[in-house]
Amino acid sequence: MAQFDIFKNKDPRTKERTPYLMDVQAALLSTLATRVVVPLRSASGRKGPAITRLHPIIRIGNLDYLAVVSEMGAIPTVVLGSFVASAQQDRQQIVAATDLLLTGF
Repeated sequence: MAQFDIFKNKDPRTKERTPYLMDVQAALLSTLATRVVVPLRSASGRKGPAITRLHPIIRIGNLDYLAVVSEMGAIPTVVLGSFVASAQQDRQQIVAATDLLLTGF
């Protein structure tokens, strides 16, 4: 598992609204039983404007998803579904969003 890898959401209660989870935890901590993830939700189904600095847009295939950084949390690693893609190319925007959430800058 690498930082910014995207996985299918296996949770039957949430996978319709949140089809993907993005791992944002440092690879250095890969031995922990949990991973810090950011939910990815369809950008097209959003009501109202997105706060793009806090919710960067991540492209998977030809569809855009909002990385809802304001709702990130830790989950057991075994809950993650199959690997879908990497958002490594969006690293700068994702780190900036987590900085905004944690520090206000």
